[in-house]
Amino acid sequence: MQVFDRDTALAILKVKPLPDPCEDMLIWKGSCSGEFSVKGAHWLDQQTRFNRKEEIWKILWKVMIYERHKILL
Repeated sequence: MQVFDRDTALAILKVKPLPDPCEDMLIWKGSCSGEFSVKGAHWLDQQTRFNRKEEIWKILWKVMIYERHKILL
């Protein structure tokens, strides 16, 4: 069974490895420091909620309904 055709396999074999191997490291893109934290993961998950502009509330409060009904929104 062949995974690659001959030309593709030759092209892959021509790729040179990096000259200075280094250890892999984990980086969490959700923080500036690159370190994972539960707080940072929660913030990233809730970012749309925390950073949401209040436009929806402006629209809702301008709706022409009784004031007592606006309280329920």
